[in-house]
Amino acid sequence: MRQDEILKKAQFKEQNGVKILRIKGKPYEMGYQHGYLLAGRIALMINRTLLATAAYVAKQTGADIKKAQEMLWTGQKKAEPFLPAEFKEEMRGIADGVKAAGVSVTLEQILLWNTNYDQWCIYSHPHYWQCDSKGNPEHPGLTQPAGGGCGSFCAWDEWAGGDGKLIFGKNEDNFNMPEQLDNRMMVIADPDNGFGHAFLTYPGMIGLDGGVNEAGFEMMTQLNSIQYESMEGCGIAIFTRLLLTHASTVDDAIKIFQEPVRRHCIPCGRCQSQKGGGC
Repeated sequence: MRQDEILKKAQFKEQNGVKILRIKGKPYEMGYQHGYLLAGRIALMINRTLLATAAYVAKQTGADIKKAQEMLWTGQKKAEPFLPAEFKEEMRGIADGVKAAGVSVTLEQILLWNTNYDQWCIYSHPHYWQCDSKGNPEHPGLTQPAGGGCGSFCAWDEWAGGDGKLIFGKNEDNFNMPEQLDNRMMVIADPDNGFGHAFLTYPGMIGLDGGVNEAGFEMMTQLNSIQYESMEGCGIAIFTRLLLTHASTVDDAIKIFQEPVRRHCIPCGRCQSQKGGGC
């Protein structure tokens, strides 16, 4: 398909103070639209915000910036084998779209940027992952839930104006690294295969941590750190897009979570095997 035919299905505009990206088509096409229309903003995320993430990881772990950057790349490489083909194609489309717009960003950088939220979360508590897939054996893990985290709400009937309609809301204020808050946006995705859906994210990221689809399915993630965490698995944004694209019920969502290749934990003895079951 020619570039103009791909791009004519997409739109980026600001409406009532909200930046809105509309994408449509096959995974690669949606990614290409995203990359082409937001090339400059994506480069800003790669060249400014990712550096801030490295600085954050350095502070959390006591490492220097160079070591922290190496840790981020290690996390990305551990997660990549679990990336569903449809979303790797979307990221490849983003990289190609950015390049077509005359901006220098690589697919590898897009892949790393799309693990940013997972890596931010995994280093946000003292029992962080050690990049060796074994957790931190010197710490027994959290003994109580973390005090902070994201927020979301549902309201209906008189709490939502009395018309019986359901309102789903969430905050997006936990990321305030350089350039991020000014580039928050809503994406309206209309995939050829799957449900149309809406979610909040940042330029270059194919998802974040929640949204709603045309089947009426709504979801949001909440951080609940566990004893042994690993980047070897399917990340928050990927699960968000999997559920919004393919789930219409809670049962659908549970089946997606239970697919062994998508687990985001380390075999701990309670699983039936590394290829089946789950914690």
